[in-house]
Amino acid sequence: MWDPEEICYVLENNKTNDQLIECLSLHTCEMPTKLFVMGSVFDSMHSLKYLKLYKHSQDIDSRLLLTSDVSSTSGKLRLLHWDAYSLRALPTVFPSYYLVELILRHSNLETLWDKKPDLRKLRKLDFSGSKSMHKVSDLSSAIQLEEVNMEGCTSLEQIPASIGRLPSLRKLNISKCDGLKSHVVVVKESTDFQRCSNMQFRPIVLEFPAAVETLIHLTDVSVEGEISILLSSLKEQACHFSFSNEQHIRDESMLYGFRTLNIMRSNYNKCGASFTCYSFADFPILTELNLVNLNILVIPDDIGQLVSLEKLDLSGNDYKSLPTGNSYEKPFQV
Repeated sequence: MWDPEEICYVLENNKTNDQLIECLSLHTCEMPTKLFVMGSVFDSMHSLKYLKLYKHSQDIDSRLLLTSDVSSTSGKLRLLHWDAYSLRALPTVFPSYYLVELILRHSNLETLWDKKPDLRKLRKLDFSGSKSMHKVSDLSSAIQLEEVNMEGCTSLEQIPASIGRLPSLRKLNISKCDGLKSHVVVVKESTDFQRCSNMQFRPIVLEFPAAVETLIHLTDVSVEGEISILLSSLKEQACHFSFSNEQHIRDESMLYGFRTLNIMRSNYNKCGASFTCYSFADFPILTELNLVNLNILVIPDDIGQLVSLEKLDLSGNDYKSLPTGNSYEKPFQV
């Protein structure tokens, strides 16, 4: 079902028993008025495989509101995307075996499953902006999970201990999580050559205090907290660390594959410890580099050799001048 008027009629009048519904997609911003729906309307959608109730990101509230709990969902569900999900918990009966994507952005959820779910097919988990979320369940069964987005979950108290055991995880966003700002995160180079043997670029490791193992195959990361950066050419403390990797870099295992790199502290402190940059030679394909509020005293001479660089922000640092003898052909911000 795709037609907004037809979907609203079915939901409002609980007509789901009259037809076999496998797919339901509704852009709630297209609804003329708010629609109040009983949770039981979804209990009878036994064939539902695809449920998408979405809105524009700038809209705070959804126009689709539940007046009672949802008791159960279809055991065939592959995709559940429900922006601004208004309840504090998922349905009591929530079969997860076939789930591939679970997207609950800006929801009122306080936690995910109480019990350990079967998530062996799950590839994407996104509950960004869910400000009441304080706990994430065990994810150890999600062996195919590639992407986790917890950005803006301000009540989140800890990172799941199982997150280091996710062999397929590539993208992780845990920025703007106020409850995690005191958590220590260590960014360093890997010495586990067996785990890195098939990687095309120099791998880095993220260590979290609660994680059983470290994260090593990440290609897109955004983390905040008390971050210790211990790379061969970059060292010191920061509050924010993020990067995105090029997926198809030539086979140069000694080079980093970063396309973008952001290292920041929240505020400039003239007495802050100086962040050390020894060289940028290992970052040959950078297009964006932001080193902000780090009290950097010296900019390495080889910054001018970043030929692909399109954006550079070095605000909040203590260097006196940029290296001489380099040609800056691309625009940047200092």
